Amino acid sequence: MMITPLFASISYLYATWLINNNVDNVDGTDSLCNTQASRTPIFIAMGSAFAFHLFDIVHNFNGFVHNVSVTNVLTLVALCMTLLGAARFFWQHDRTAYPVVALIASVCVWSPIVLPAPATIAHGWALKVHIVLSIAAYIALGFAALYACFLLLQDYRLRHGLGGFNIDVPLFDIERTMMSFTRFGGVLLTLSIATGIVFIHDIWAQHVGHKLFFGVISWVIIVIVLLLHHLYGFRGRPAALWLLGGFACLVLSYFGSAFVLQIILR
Repeated sequence: MMITPLFASISYLYATWLINNNVDNVDGTDSLCNTQASRTPIFIAMGSAFAFHLFDIVHNFNGFVHNVSVTNVLTLVALCMTLLGAARFFWQHDRTAYPVVALIASVCVWSPIVLPAPATIAHGWALKVHIVLSIAAYIALGFAALYACFLLLQDYRLRHGLGGFNIDVPLFDIERTMMSFTRFGGVLLTLSIATGIVFIHDIWAQHVGHKLFFGVISWVIIVIVLLLHHLYGFRGRPAALWLLGGFACLVLSYFGSAFVLQIILR
């Protein structure tokens, strides 16, 4: 079914264009996020993108977290991040995150078609709970990594006095959002690893050694960042770079290994 990804991509791009167009023509964040005339078409475009994307995911998953192939999980993570970005746009007056995740989602929605992967069936509710926790951890830490990128871009702009990379969000708010998502994602990742260990019977036969290795490294890095932040006020560029390193390991733990096993070596 190519029609739903097409409409989803168009809706994502249209919502992004509306946000950027309003930013260019409306003076001030409060005007953009509170004016009904500005909010309504954006809400409709976001809602349409979500509906088409969700319909495509339900069709591909064949049930609740049933076919958890790497491309299905990727497009689900992208959808959830756009939903979170939309929530932040309307309730937190944050117009920075949604355009980025929407552009990513407009590409990811095509992944099950462009890179079809063999069905990976999740049996039993216990395993599905582990998968849901893992996906939630990816979403939270993905947003933390996104704001880490925002922090680095904003810091670079301020250090060099450049007009580009103007995110229009105070550096303090970016850092606070980054650490909030990191805390939440750290908790979810802890639960994900703890529940995942239960399903390991033969670490090599199940092809989970690399997943566990990179997942634990990611968890260690994130715990170190949180501890240093809490005890010594660890923040700014170093914290953002460490966090991005931890998220990169998390991506390798599942998406990297699953892509190799399900797409390249199938």
